Amino acid sequence: MLHFLATLLLSLLLGWATFTNYNNNNIETYATTDNRVANSPSLKSATSNNIITKILLDYAIQALQDGDRTKSIKFLQAADQEFVNASESRNSTYDPRYIVEYLVQLMQNESGPGITKDKALVFLNLIDSQLADQLNEPNANSILVTHSLLPYENQRYGIRVLYPYYWSIDGTSYHTGKIGTQIVSFFLPSASIDLPIISIGIDNLSQSLTHRPVSISEYLNLSLSHKNSTGFPGFKLLEGNMSNQDTAFNNIKNNSKPFGQSNMYTIVWTYTHPTYGLRKSIEFGTVTGGSKGFFIDYTSSATKFLKYLPVTRKMLASFENTIPPR
Repeated sequence: MLHFLATLLLSLLLGWATFTNYNNNNIETYATTDNRVANSPSLKSATSNNIITKILLDYAIQALQDGDRTKSIKFLQAADQEFVNASESRNSTYDPRYIVEYLVQLMQNESGPGITKDKALVFLNLIDSQLADQLNEPNANSILVTHSLLPYENQRYGIRVLYPYYWSIDGTSYHTGKIGTQIVSFFLPSASIDLPIISIGIDNLSQSLTHRPVSISEYLNLSLSHKNSTGFPGFKLLEGNMSNQDTAFNNIKNNSKPFGQSNMYTIVWTYTHPTYGLRKSIEFGTVTGGSKGFFIDYTSSATKFLKYLPVTRKMLASFENTIPPR
C-alpha cells in the first residue's frame, strides 16, 4: 500500500514536471526537452526505485518528528522493500539498506535499549542525504528534478511547506538561542562546496516581549540583536542593499502571500565560515498569533547565493501555518 502511494505521488510529480513551467531562468536550465526526459531510460532507472525510496524516507522522517513511531517504521519497511526490489546488496554497515534495516530493529525494540527519536532522526538524516546525493547525479538532472516539489508537514509545530524532493531533509530539531527552535532544514548534499541550506524555525516571542500583539518591527529588532560576530564570525549586515540590486529578492519581498501573512521582515548578512569560507544569508520572519514568530533562513556560499534563491522563493510562497492563531 505504501509503495502504491509513493508510486502514485511519483507519477504525479512526473506529470507535473511535464506541463509546469515556472519561467525561472535562475534555476539551472537543461537542454533536454520534456519528451526526451520522459523517454530517457537513465531517468526512468533513477526514478523507479531511488526516488520512491527517498519519498518513503522523507515520510518516515516527518512521521517520527510528529511522534508516530509506528507509522515511521512502516515507511522504513516500505523503503527497505524498494532496496530489495532494486536488488541492492548490503556491502557494508554504511549502506543505506543496512542502516534502514538496523534502524527498524532498534525502533521496534520496546523491551530493550531501543533508540531515541533524536538518534533515529540522525540515522534517517544520513540515509536521506545519501539518496538525495544520488538523485542529483548528472543522469538525474532533468525537468523532473528541477521543477518537482514535495509537501513537508510538521503537525507538532503546525507548518506545511513545499520543497524540492532531491534536497535532503534534516529533521533534527534544536534550540536556537533563548526563544527559538529550529524545526527542519533542507539542503542539497551534492553541492558540497556551495552547501545551500534552507531552515525553518519558530520563536516564542512572549519570552522576550511581554505584550501582545508583537509588531513586525519589534520582531525585526529582536532578531537583529542576535545577529553578531559571536554567532557569525566576520558578521557584516547588508542594510537592505539587496532590495535595489537583486530582482529575485524583490520578487520574494513582493510575493502576495509571504508566509501566508501580510507583513514580514528580511535580514541579509554575510559571515565567514571556518570551513566553507564567505557565506551569505537571508532571513524572512513574520508574526502570527500575536506572539509566535516564524522564520525561514537561506544560506549559501556568497558567490552562488543567487543560484539557489529561486528555490527559497518557491518554498516561502508555499509556507502555511496549519494551526490557527490563538
